[in-house]
Amino acid sequence: MYKWLYSKSLLYALLGVIIQQLMVASSTLWIVLLSKAVTSQNNIFIWLILFFASLSLVYLPSSLTAFFLGKAKFCALFNYIDQFCSSFQGKATLYTSKELKKLKKPYITHEAWLVIEEALQFSTTFLSLLLNVILNILAISFLINTAFLWSYALAFIWIVLSLSLTVNLLGTLSQKAQSKRTLMMDTLHPSWDSVLIDNSWNLQVWKKKWFLNHKNAQDTHLNSIYITEIVTCVSMLISLLPIFYVIFFEMRSHLTETAILVSLVAVLPRQVFCIQNMGDIVLYGGKLSTIRGKIKGLQRALLLPENSKKYEGSINWEKIEVKNREHILEKIVSFDSLVHLISNTQKGRLTMRGSNGSGKSTLLAHIKQHFTHRAFLLPANSSLLFSSIDDRSFSSGEKATRIIDEILDNIDTPIVLLDEWDANLDAKGIADISKKIDLLATRKCVVEVRHRGE
Repeated sequence: MYKWLYSKSLLYALLGVIIQQLMVASSTLWIVLLSKAVTSQNNIFIWLILFFASLSLVYLPSSLTAFFLGKAKFCALFNYIDQFCSSFQGKATLYTSKELKKLKKPYITHEAWLVIEEALQFSTTFLSLLLNVILNILAISFLINTAFLWSYALAFIWIVLSLSLTVNLLGTLSQKAQSKRTLMMDTLHPSWDSVLIDNSWNLQVWKKKWFLNHKNAQDTHLNSIYITEIVTCVSMLISLLPIFYVIFFEMRSHLTETAILVSLVAVLPRQVFCIQNMGDIVLYGGKLSTIRGKIKGLQRALLLPENSKKYEGSINWEKIEVKNREHILEKIVSFDSLVHLISNTQKGRLTMRGSNGSGKSTLLAHIKQHFTHRAFLLPANSSLLFSSIDDRSFSSGEKATRIIDEILDNIDTPIVLLDEWDANLDAKGIADISKKIDLLATRKCVVEVRHRGE
């Protein structure tokens, strides 16, 4: 049901958690075997080496888990947006519904990322807690010896010092990743208009920008994780040195004192950790239903409404009139008659007028959905992306002029639908753009809704 949430990267991240916890549990096993070797006066160094190895190498799968988890989040978001495109592409009749847009769009523009990030982080942490408790109980843990307190304190001081020395670097990387992520999320704002209206040109412009910003955000995010994990891994490895030194020194100092050796072997408080983790499992268990509810909310946002007619708007045919360029009134009594008129007008300019609320914009959306890729729809005040105005600010007149020029130069559909293109323009701007539309009408059938009278 939630196929968009899963990816190979997530499987690799979960596999890293499993390997990590197996290695953590193995350290407990080596402690037990080391204790037995001490009391039986057998060779202890093989178990000592294995113990050191299990504590050191555990950071490798941990780093891999963090890397692949970061990638899994981007994969899930990409899959989610791709499924949104599959579900809503071409549903132009739903475009004019402010209610549906308000209901669905927040999930696409920002909620999806937030929920995906929380859910995937939850899955790896929860699995880690479960495995830690189960595997360490099976391996049997022991309490820590007070002789090691100073070594752990020294390790803690080193960690704090190393992080303080790298805080600026890590902060810069985090800010850069956040900046790129913000750009990526901002790119999703035009997704609703681009996908539902389904103008091939605008959809291509949006997808190009989406793919680029998605890749940039992913690369900076993963780079931030990579550097952070290197710093953390090195810091942790160095912090282990005083602990290793104390263990090795005490072992060598008390090779003939069995009682002390046995007490030194029991250095890791696995049972205490298990108790702490069990408390965390209870807390995470309480959050499980919350996470599932959020994921279900994302899934519902991908579904078309059961009653689409509710969101398609209404059309009052008695209040709508259509005139051609010669100001001859065309009799329109139904959608079929309008489709017939447009189909028979290979070139020319049809102007649609009507009172507010008569359904002119809704009608254009129905025309777009009927003719699909044979028609290009330019709604009023849309978020469609155009190359000529991308990431730049223009006045209403400049913006309208550039968009019409881009349509003239790049759009090859036989039908062009313009919704209130003259809104917010002065008389000169309207006259200039109207000339361009006349030129466009020599090649195509232009159906326009005018905001003002001519």
